[in-house]
Amino acid sequence: MKHTQLLLILFTISIILSCNNKYKYNLDKSTEVKIIKSKSPKYAKGFKIDYYKNYKKITVFNPWNNNKIFWEYFIYYNDTSKLPKNKNSRFYMHIPKKSIVLSATQIAMFYKLSLNNNITAIADSLYIYNKDVINLTRQKKIQLVGNVDILNQEKVVELNPDIIFTSGWNKINPSLLKLMKLNYNIAFVIDWQEKSLLARAEWIKFIAAIYNKENIADSLFSITESKYKLLLSKVKNINTKPSVMQGSYTADNWYAAGGNSYIAKVFNDAKADYILKNDTNSGSIPIKFEFFFNKAKNADFWFTTENNLVNFNQKIKYFKSVKNNNVYIFTKKINNNGGNDYWETGFTNPDLILKDIIKILHPNIFPDYKLTFFTKIHINKK
Repeated sequence: MKHTQLLLILFTISIILSCNNKYKYNLDKSTEVKIIKSKSPKYAKGFKIDYYKNYKKITVFNPWNNNKIFWEYFIYYNDTSKLPKNKNSRFYMHIPKKSIVLSATQIAMFYKLSLNNNITAIADSLYIYNKDVINLTRQKKIQLVGNVDILNQEKVVELNPDIIFTSGWNKINPSLLKLMKLNYNIAFVIDWQEKSLLARAEWIKFIAAIYNKENIADSLFSITESKYKLLLSKVKNINTKPSVMQGSYTADNWYAAGGNSYIAKVFNDAKADYILKNDTNSGSIPIKFEFFFNKAKNADFWFTTENNLVNFNQKIKYFKSVKNNNVYIFTKKINNNGGNDYWETGFTNPDLILKDIIKILHPNIFPDYKLTFFTKIHINKK
């Protein structure tokens, strides 16, 4: 009798253990709690990728909140797998096919990855430089849905995209919030908050990860990085740095890039002495004109963001850069729509921007090179 009871107890325990093991196995298989590998970008700080057995998780960090998690994207490899509903700060999706892309820089990344056939719609053909995209919008092969602030909700629902790419901001636009409530996947690209051109360009890996194009993106970025580093080696031994001012005058203030911005970084890479290099801001900052004039008047070069300088403060004629005709703007490749290739080809190929600036500041290094994006402005000094 005792022997029978013992056997019964052991059998019961074995059943419980097997059920627990089965439960744990199913739980592990369904949630994929074990990370197979993780990849963080080399320069960009805004995202990372974790790989699991059946899916990958792409995490975007919030630059306005101590780099806490801004959003998470779960990309399932198997198109037949059932997805959880989007909730909280997460999106669940299969590899997308139909994509709405609302930024010119993001469009350029799609083309560089040969994902242009995935573009179903864009914001507007205005401010787009890519001739192919403009032609496709005229042929209605790429639809127009308006920019984020005035997004055509009905058109978006009609197109029924798998994903919508847009620039990420501190607050999510109400138009996007409405679409998120309808379970549309929104890819927030926060490349513009990165502190260097290479870091911004590296967001091509974020887009690539959503489409399983990581190897292509890694190869393309490696080529870009090598070109950029080669340019750095060309100016490595330059000791005399020309001084540089940047920005434009609006109302009572001068707006210039902060010392921790990508512009300040590329000036430093080009061996320039940026007059606001000690500033800690990463974005554009307002400065009272009189204060800025005293700092900028002796700068050797001026990189302006304003093409029409007729109505500027008359004191600009006393700038050394104006007297010596050393004023430049990045509008050499701009079309009638206002599309500027600086924001497209330039930001996906940052070595070209750096080479332009090196050519301007140190013309003897590349004597035969013609500027790609920048052009000289001649100011009437009378």
